[in-house]
Amino acid sequence: MGTTLGDDECLQYHGGKRRKLSLMHEKYLHARRFVVGCAVVVGMLAGSSPSSAGAATVKACTLRSTTTPFVPWGDSNRYFVAPSGTFEYGVGSWTATGWAWTVSENEPWRVNGASDMMSMQLLAGSSVTSRGFCVGADEDSIRLFVRRPGITGAKLVVHVIATGVGGGLTTQYSMSGDSYGWTPTPRIKMPDLRDINGQQTITIVIAPAGTAAGWLVDDVMVDPWRAK
Repeated sequence: MGTTLGDDECLQYHGGKRRKLSLMHEKYLHARRFVVGCAVVVGMLAGSSPSSAGAATVKACTLRSTTTPFVPWGDSNRYFVAPSGTFEYGVGSWTATGWAWTVSENEPWRVNGASDMMSMQLLAGSSVTSRGFCVGADEDSIRLFVRRPGITGAKLVVHVIATGVGGGLTTQYSMSGDSYGWTPTPRIKMPDLRDINGQQTITIVIAPAGTAAGWLVDDVMVDPWRAK
């Protein structure tokens, strides 16, 4: 069985183009209340094979270009952008399902460039999944920007899935959507399934849960220096 998570918590377990909604459809979404079973999602991930989240053999990680995007929130660590993680050129290397597409609204701080203008919109039942990418020994967490919908009971769930020769491991973070507006997430720890070279493949899955609502996500970043 899967595990049902509370708001704003992290835990680990084993396993493993642009459009605009009509006002009518938005009213429909806000009026329609149903629960996307987080427990079901977690259960599916727990039963998946390592190959479902990325290659088991980790290749050498590429050189990182880093910035300090979270300094205004007391985090001076350097981060690099996850592959296609700004959503400036559409879905890119991510896989979108359901009502997920890029829209012309960027996180307001534009931490990756003043000209940035896009983000990813996620409606009930949708998800986006990154391609698997290499992380090294000192790369231990991710952060991203989220626009909460301001709807009671709405949640956004972020899965960080590690795969390697030894199997799979997942970290899950759940954010409450009760308030409205853009905010950075806390540091979301990666699972630790590194090989003998200190590397592993990471896949990120982002999906709404709980009460039906529209979320925006932007600038998915990876911390390349393990927190001291």
